[in-house]
Amino acid sequence: MRVPHELADDLARSSESILIDHLKGEVGGRCATLTANAVTIQYVIDVVEGNVKPSKLEYEKRIKSMHKIFDAGEQFELEWWPDITDDASPDNEYYAEE
Repeated sequence: MRVPHELADDLARSSESILIDHLKGEVGGRCATLTANAVTIQYVIDVVEGNVKPSKLEYEKRIKSMHKIFDAGEQFELEWWPDITDDASPDNEYYAEE
């Protein structure tokens, strides 16, 4: 995915988890879980497609929404991301309450 240079700084300010390699045309997420990575990439997609403005608040809202889904005992899903590792399962021990 090519991220327009004019969006790169705003995306970087949204989260330090967003990695942009302009030379390769790659975007990555460096988060604690695969599910959080998928949420991060979806956020970048939405920004690049103009569906949302980049902001730290918007990014945090999406990460918190992911956790609310787990807290409700539901499986997190994204249409384009097949969770073959079952990382997005509410039964994943990583998301258990301490």
